[in-house]
Amino acid sequence: MWLPWISAIAVAVVIAGALTRRTILRTVRGEEPIITDEVLRLVLEEGSVEHPDSKDYLDEAQIRQAEDEFWAESWDDPEPWSE
Repeated sequence: MWLPWISAIAVAVVIAGALTRRTILRTVRGEEPIITDEVLRLVLEEGSVEHPDSKDYLDEAQIRQAEDEFWAESWDDPEPWSE
């Protein structure tokens, strides 16, 4: 009666242990990303972490221009569902 439940719990414990061991080994080998004190300090001071090449990816002037064009559009009132 209890054997299936005990077996299921044992299997779950073994799987959880294997996954934890794999994560620890990947972290030790350097394969798993680690949040360093420097990254935490940047987040606390600036509110975000920027990619070193982020200036190459985003053209801030183009983004501002697109935002200005978007908000400059006239907005019509929504049409009623039925009359």
